[in-house]
Amino acid sequence: MNLNYTEADNKFRKEIKDFIKDNLSQEAQKRVFNGGKYTKDEIIKWQKALFREGFFANNWPKEYGGCEWTPMQRYIFDQETALSNTPEIIPFGVTMVGPVIIEFGTDNQKERFLPDLLSGKKIAAYGLTEPSSGSDALSAKTHAQLSKDKKFYILNGEKQFISNGGWADVFTILAQIDKNKFSAFIVEKNTEGLTVGSEEKKMGVKGSSTTSLKFNDAKIPSENLLYKVGKGAEIAFSALNIGRYKLAAATV
Repeated sequence: MNLNYTEADNKFRKEIKDFIKDNLSQEAQKRVFNGGKYTKDEIIKWQKALFREGFFANNWPKEYGGCEWTPMQRYIFDQETALSNTPEIIPFGVTMVGPVIIEFGTDNQKERFLPDLLSGKKIAAYGLTEPSSGSDALSAKTHAQLSKDKKFYILNGEKQFISNGGWADVFTILAQIDKNKFSAFIVEKNTEGLTVGSEEKKMGVKGSSTTSLKFNDAKIPSENLLYKVGKGAEIAFSALNIGRYKLAAATV
């Protein structure tokens, strides 16, 4: 990887620095530096500013409203947002949820969910980790069963350490169908049977919301199945590869 910054890279970095200075209050940054959190209103305002400037969906294809940044531009952006203590984890919903809906979703799912995610009106979260499974994602115990009328999947289980958990309006949830077919669902916040847990106390990334999610006979419309039954691994690792890149850039 070539890490020799060009003149264009340095110009882009200054553009990002100026944007952060103009769009994120120093009061909010100071609060988070001292162990507090951003409010949801502050997050929505930040997302809308990113969208307005064309910075928001920087890893989305252009035809879906993305700006198609180069890997180096994304690297610089993630560096600067981490250095400035911006709500760096917040765009993860758009980074990790939006692209999998674009890649694996139906036309109906794209029409329903992408516009509000792209515009920053709604926050998304990615739900994979469980109390008994982290890196070994395919051993997840959260499970779904198709209802007799085939209109819903009945979802039961628990997810843990979910970034944006307390703020998200839309979740991608990975679960086993019939206990051995790893699959993915789009789940909305107002779903009956979904309970959002309390905020985790963390050593870092303190500005973000991190919670558990519990599903107790949650009824997920059949049309919210993402891609195909048993194909959840492709979705899970497609999202994780993006998230790992962003976290690596931020922690550097």
